[in-house]
Amino acid sequence: MFSFFKDYKGLPREVYILFTANVINRFGDFVSPLLALYLTQKLGLDTARSSIIVTLALLSRMPGSFIGGKTADYFGRRRTYLVTQTIAGLTLLPCAFISNHYIIIAFLIISTFFNGAVRPALDALAIDLMPVEKRKIGISLMYLGINIGVAVGPALAGILFKINLPLFFIVDVVTSLIAVMLVYMMISENYIQTMREDDTKKQQYHSQYSTWTVLNRNKKLTSFILLTSGFSLIYVQTKFSLPLLFAYAFGDNGSALLGSIFSINAITVILTTSFITFKTKENPTSINVILGGIFYAIGFGLYAIVSGYFMYVVATIIWTFGEILMATNIKVYIADYTPVDFRGRINAFYLILKSGMNSLGVLLSGWLIPVVGYTQIWVYILAASLILSFLLFVDNHSEVMAARVGKGGN
Repeated sequence: MFSFFKDYKGLPREVYILFTANVINRFGDFVSPLLALYLTQKLGLDTARSSIIVTLALLSRMPGSFIGGKTADYFGRRRTYLVTQTIAGLTLLPCAFISNHYIIIAFLIISTFFNGAVRPALDALAIDLMPVEKRKIGISLMYLGINIGVAVGPALAGILFKINLPLFFIVDVVTSLIAVMLVYMMISENYIQTMREDDTKKQQYHSQYSTWTVLNRNKKLTSFILLTSGFSLIYVQTKFSLPLLFAYAFGDNGSALLGSIFSINAITVILTTSFITFKTKENPTSINVILGGIFYAIGFGLYAIVSGYFMYVVATIIWTFGEILMATNIKVYIADYTPVDFRGRINAFYLILKSGMNSLGVLLSGWLIPVVGYTQIWVYILAASLILSFLLFVDNHSEVMAARVGKGGN
């Protein structure tokens, strides 16, 4: 599997810098994965109230993404990233030292808002730096960077969550600032001059349009964004329903074991992303995303019928395959069909829809879990995965059939 890492050679220097920043930043991404446990176990909120707060935090990503996307297109991707990532990190610092629950919750929501603004700027910056023919490989590398950090970070986060809560927040802040300094010192705004000729033509052709005009003129892109954003309703359960399942199944050891599950998820990504990427790179994007949805259905659905830590690990590995297929295909498709000067805003549109689905997923789970329980909720998640996969298949039926005929001809 590691032999495939040679295929990551030949990318621009700035992509490797962003890769390193991602490793550092995601290593210290402590608060977000354990937010539901923090609200229930440290602040003493019940499941229903904690679901509302998590939903508010997720909803705050929507205006954050909108502002971040628009700012990235008008004032520069790098500049937007530096400002928003700095604020997102610093607003967690007071949470380490104050005890007022309302103030802590307010800072958590503010931090999530600015994290929402970071994403479209960072995605647009990364895409601008990648040659068209290496986008899937470049995005795969960026995704690996995220998960190399996550492979170790959540396990440490779970321990600090239990034994040293102030340090739990401080490490998150420090790693955010280190990532910011790396980008500030080693990436210049001059990257925009390296745009490829075909990207420049797209920019000139679409420069007079609004975001909504671009989306309306490209209904295939819009439909793809709408359907694939729906999978966020599924994946957000790793931040809400899964922590609650582990707390239910393992009691006080739930946070530490959950941290190890996130590490297993990240290790699986590290070990298999290059293999999966290069084995599926000739497939149409829609086929890979449909396969990802099927892996989601199987992996998340297993949580409803199995018990014990080992079987939870097996389920996690399976849905991680789906995550890999989603992460290495969706952004490529959006980048290929989006004009250069709209990348921030189109990425923001996608992220806003994802935030909406995240919020909906948390609200529905917060309502359903008290009714159906911590295990049966995963039956509904399985069904949602299959429905979205089927709708994506229907919407891309001609492309799927053409690929099937092409392979048959070989």
